[in-house]
Amino acid sequence: SDHFEVEHSLNSRDFHVIGKVEAQGNSIEPSSYKLTHTNAQIGTNYYRLRMVDKDGTFEYSPIRRHG
Repeated sequence: SDHFEVEHSLNSRDFHVIGKVEAQGNSIEPSSYKLTHTNAQIGTNYYRLRMVDKDGTFEYSPIRRHG
């Protein structure tokens, strides 16, 4: 992995990037990452990760609902 982009949506369809976290590289040990969304809206917020590899390919995580 190269980095993770944290994406946010209010309707679970239209996402925008709210932050980027550099990956810690390959490891057999679990890694911990943190990003605080300081502008979350009242009500339901949806989030997903865009996991980007060093070659530019990417995958999305499942969408998570909060609120």
